[in-house]
Amino acid sequence: MNEKMLSLPFVRVSEMPVGASADLWATSETGNWSADNRAGASYAVALLDYMRERGAPNMLGSVVRAMIDKGHYGGVEVGFLHAVATAAIQVA
Repeated sequence: MNEKMLSLPFVRVSEMPVGASADLWATSETGNWSADNRAGASYAVALLDYMRERGAPNMLGSVVRAMIDKGHYGGVEVGFLHAVATAAIQVA
């Protein structure tokens, strides 16, 4: 894990007896759909910037896998994926 990845607003680190573990989708909802969408979109922008800076497109898969593992799909996730999809079609 690098410091830049750990600074992403949706990543949390938990100390474990042997090393540390990063939760790549540590988000919470406010109950306000619009606010949650905006939060998710801001997380997407942060991740896309990170991936560009680091040449690390594999991080998207890791974050989506963490999202799936949480078993929840709400406003934050919708905003995140919408922003990633919007960025993808703007480049194409």
